[in-house]
Amino acid sequence: MSEHAALATSPDRGTSRLVSLDALRGLTVAAMLLVNNPGSWSHIYTPLAHAPWNGCTLADLVFPFFLFTVGASMAISLERSLARDARRSTLLIQALRRGIMLFALGLGLNLLTLVIPRLAGQAAPAWETLRLLGVLQRIGIVFMIAAAIALYLPRAVQVLLAALILIGYALIIGHAPVDDSTNPAAIFDARILPLRHMYRGGPLDPEGLASTAPAIVTTLCGYWTARWFVPRAATSEASQRLLGIGAGLVLLGIASGSITPVNKQLWTSSYVILTAGAAMMCWALLHHTELSPQHRRGVLKPMVIFGSNAIFAFVASGIVGRLLGHLFVARTSDNTPITLTRWAFDHL
Repeated sequence: MSEHAALATSPDRGTSRLVSLDALRGLTVAAMLLVNNPGSWSHIYTPLAHAPWNGCTLADLVFPFFLFTVGASMAISLERSLARDARRSTLLIQALRRGIMLFALGLGLNLLTLVIPRLAGQAAPAWETLRLLGVLQRIGIVFMIAAAIALYLPRAVQVLLAALILIGYALIIGHAPVDDSTNPAAIFDARILPLRHMYRGGPLDPEGLASTAPAIVTTLCGYWTARWFVPRAATSEASQRLLGIGAGLVLLGIASGSITPVNKQLWTSSYVILTAGAAMMCWALLHHTELSPQHRRGVLKPMVIFGSNAIFAFVASGIVGRLLGHLFVARTSDNTPITLTRWAFDHL
């Protein structure tokens, strides 16, 4: 069996999907929905709140985990197509179309923030404050670039490019000053994007352009992991090795924090290493569960359902969340209207 064919076939009845990978994606998107919808932004369960600046909480693992699964899924999909003699140019065009679609979906969600209040007859932000970037936009951008790298660059060149990105970004960011006026990533983004189109008026956008470069490396980490792991996934030894490699990367990420701190908003190099290792460990544990058939249905099935419909779940939750925040269902004693979101938080 060729390398392409080996990667395209998983141990799960010869299909092109791994239950554990779908479960990892599902667990990630479920956590993403939980983090994005706390009920009240004034009362957030501490592990579900992002670190104010440096550091890494449970919430800070969610987005890099998703990009990691994007890269892993891309490896299986691309190699399956290449095993069928698909042209690389055709695969690149398909990746570009999907990336553009994801970017457009993200932009559409941002646009709803301006449209829904107007439809409800309420005060709304000005049209010129439409945010251009966001979660789906970043996924789309890194997917397109990572696909091009995976399709056209040899493995050694891919690794060298990723290393140069992480080292160069670490040297540029340094110790990541909190002051936006002196933060290199914020300065870079502010020179390209109008502040009014950035997150909360800028100058630092957590899904900005500068921090997209190391996010591409996160996606490539998922791609390389799947290239190595999937052909070996039928054995428990592979899961154990993946768990060990992930633990090693977590320790390396923590250690490299002395050079450039672990910081989600800047997507620092140490953050890339730490979160990639954590994603490997989580995948290894989920795959160990997959190899235990007596536990598969009850434990992994809810995650697999989310993971098989991840983008739909994210977009639908974004639409519903925005709608619920503008539906009035009651009034306070001083006649102040109460939204359905607020009523549910107070009473349910």
